Amino acid sequence: MEDFSRAMGDMFAFMGSQYRLEVDENKYFIDLLLFHRRLKALMAVELKIGALMPEFVGKIRKL
Repeated sequence: MEDFSRAMGDMFAFMGSQYRLEVDENKYFIDLLLFHRRLKALMAVELKIGALMPEFVGKIRKL
């Protein structure tokens, strides 16, 4: 995790892993949740093993 944080730069703060989020009574777990200090915005990271499949993009919802 430390190497990943360094690669992202010092503008990101680690907020949590497997962060629980509820939307319309549905529960989601975000693999990594980061906060960008300058933009004051959250960034959700979904980790997958293997090649990116088109259906993965459709499963990510913009909140």
